[in-house]
Order: sequence, then structure tokens, then C-alpha cells
Amino acid sequence: MKINLEEARDQFLSGNHQLLALISEEYGLYCIRYLTSKHICSQDEARDCFGDAIIVVRDAIVSQKVEEISNVRSYLLGICLNLYRKGIEKEQKKADKVDEIRSMLYEDNSNYLDEVIARENDVELNRMVIESFRELSEGCRSILHLYYVDGLKMVEIAKQLNMASVNVAKTTKSRCYKKWMEIVDKFKNKDNV
Repeated sequence: MKINLEEARDQFLSGNHQLLALISEEYGLYCIRYLTSKHICSQDEARDCFGDAIIVVRDAIVSQKVEEISNVRSYLLGICLNLYRKGIEKEQKKADKVDEIRSMLYEDNSNYLDEVIARENDVELNRMVIESFRELSEGCRSILHLYYVDGLKMVEIAKQLNMASVNVAKTTKSRCYKKWMEIVDKFKNKDNV
């Protein structure tokens, strides 16, 4: 399949996305099979990757970031692979962040943060993290504790805290984490004065 980028751009700008349907039909199965056979990737993850890749192709054509696509299948597969790799890296960074926070916090049933797993160079950082955590509201401490210390998924947290939806729980966790980091920064600045 050869794509005339000017015609494709005009179609997309006019709201006609039939070309995307044709690309999906022609190359979707190939890309999904490649991702699931060459990588540890579920069918759903591969489908999501492919769907995101189709959007990237459309955006690249509309914004004229691409001058020519000589091999649509290779171009699309390359985008799929890059998106998959970026997703893995993002998940790894998130896991590393969770592990780091868990290593700084120690659960005690009577108090969230009674003890710290102290590392020689992190004693001061641990102190700031613990003190700043205690300054958060009870709700923020609860959601962050459930996520970082107990390792619960957002679905479980939403149910346990009787939140309206998983998205509400995610937003709340994100805001609480941001607030926590702001307090940590205040402690750092206070100690540097």
C-alpha cells in the first residue's frame, strides 16, 4: 500500500478517516502478531499499541512531520515497537519510584511511619520524607500508604476508600503525591537555609 501524504492529510483534515481503517485492516493483524510473538506482550497490550500507533501516523501526516512513507508496514511496526518500549520504560520508572518510596517507609499498624529503613546516605532524606508525610491530611496519608506501602492497585484503593471511581482515586493520589513532594521541597529548603 502506498500513501499519498497530501491526499491523506486533506482527508484527515476534512474528517475522513477511511484511510486509517484501511491501514488498520491491512497491517493491524501483522503488527499485533509481531508484538505478541517477539515480545512479552498480551493481545490487549498489542492492540492498544497498534491503536496508538495509528493515531501517531495520522498526527504525523496531519502535522507534516513525515515527508514520505515508503513502506507503511515497516513504518507502522516501528512506531508500535517504540510505543511498546516507551510503555515498558514508563512502567519500570513507576515501579522503581514505588520501590524507592516503599524502602523509605515502614508500616506499623498503630502509626503509618514509625520506623524508617535507614540507609547511611539517606538518613536526612528519610527524615524529610517521614516528617512531610505526617503533615499531609489523613485522606492523603491513607491513599499514599495504600498505594506505596501496601502495594494496592488503584481499583482496590477506590473500593477500599469508597471513592466514586478509579479515576477519582488516581486523581486524588496524584494530587496527594504532588502535595507531599511540595512539603518535602519545603523541608529541603528549610534545612538549606
